[in-house]
Amino acid sequence: PKYYIKKELVNNVMTRQISKEKQKGYYLPQVFWDFENKKELPYFLFGKYNASLSADGQRLESKKGVKPLVNKNIVNFRDYARANGKGYQQLDIHAVDVLQTLFYVEFGTLNSQSIHAGYTSGNTESLESGFSDEILASSGALSTSATDGFMYRGIENPWGNVYQFVDGVNILDNQAWVTKNAEEYTSNVFASPYEKLGYVNHDANGVVTDMGFDPEYPFAEFPVEIGGSYSTNYADYYYQSLGQRIALFGGLWAAGWVAGLSFWALLYSSGFADSGLGGRLL
Repeated sequence: PKYYIKKELVNNVMTRQISKEKQKGYYLPQVFWDFENKKELPYFLFGKYNASLSADGQRLESKKGVKPLVNKNIVNFRDYARANGKGYQQLDIHAVDVLQTLFYVEFGTLNSQSIHAGYTSGNTESLESGFSDEILASSGALSTSATDGFMYRGIENPWGNVYQFVDGVNILDNQAWVTKNAEEYTSNVFASPYEKLGYVNHDANGVVTDMGFDPEYPFAEFPVEIGGSYSTNYADYYYQSLGQRIALFGGLWAAGWVAGLSFWALLYSSGFADSGLGGRLL
């Protein structure tokens, strides 16, 4: 359901607030905005399951009883999502912002794996979707083990299982560029309609201690300081590389502590595909 977010950075302390009603200083996440008709939307649909491919091989789906789609690149996922019709897209930076903010406020921690590790200690393959149907609570897991997946507010594997492509952001030499309208998402664009963030991502890999914040684009928070531990601050890892890069989020089935709701892998090109890279349908 639609809600508004307020973020403030004062004396190096970040506060996050959410509201069902529009208030001064709050912004509307762009997944709740209809760009064509210029109006707010009452809700958006977040794929319950890791994305899979339809039987005809044409469309991205959110369907139980199947394995996640992998071995396709971010452009393939974008095209498969859009093939469902107008309004469909793959996971983007704005939906990640919605998910992170809700979780941080509800649980009062930046360390998502302190709540549950997620499916991050698997053997050699991803989980088949649908395990959350056995969970009666709105959030939870079948056990506390990292060999079982976690569900948050009905969403399976918000982290763990497979990396998830995140659209709406392109990165050039650790400088992130973002845009708001999903109809305009394109990889490797570093000009309008993409806008450059007012900070540069960290230039080394490591456990994140702080995220960057641009008040003009408060939905986009990427690592700017590292050196922490897996039990402090964000407690999630960050990968980066120079060049033209895309964003991946969440973590992998065998990642262990190198996963979570604040995990970012910003090291792959738009043409890269792998058995551990997947996505999500919105």
